[in-house]
Amino acid sequence: FTMSQLLILLALVLTAAHAQDTTSLPCHTNEHARGCHATFGLDIAYQGLFDPLCSVHSLCYSCGADYGHTKTSCDQAFRGDLDTACQDLADPDPCRFHADNVYRLMIRVIGTSFFHAQYHTEPFCIEHWVPGCLPSTGETTTAALVGK
Repeated sequence: FTMSQLLILLALVLTAAHAQDTTSLPCHTNEHARGCHATFGLDIAYQGLFDPLCSVHSLCYSCGADYGHTKTSCDQAFRGDLDTACQDLADPDPCRFHADNVYRLMIRVIGTSFFHAQYHTEPFCIEHWVPGCLPSTGETTTAALVGK
């Protein structure tokens, strides 16, 4: 790890805030949804808020190519979801700070080599639940996660 990567990891673990319980959300409960645990299993700040968004991002990396997504479109949807998740909090600034760190860690450090190109996707990507867990064109996936 470089020093900047270690600093990002450190920033993620310094503050632990508990948001809503997201364990019952459909895209989060599937065995293939990795949440933010791809961050080496660290307990990160706002993990309850970010986990379902990390799961959708992880699923987009695994299956997105089958449904017309690129790494860039997965990353853009993830960024939008993180921003949306923080905006409704009473004090969104700490959340935004940690969202920026989660985004950088997931995209630049961990995710660089994990996007599955077309024809190299996971076998579970054809299962019926997958399309509903992926970003829609021009939308973020937060509404799908909470069953709206």
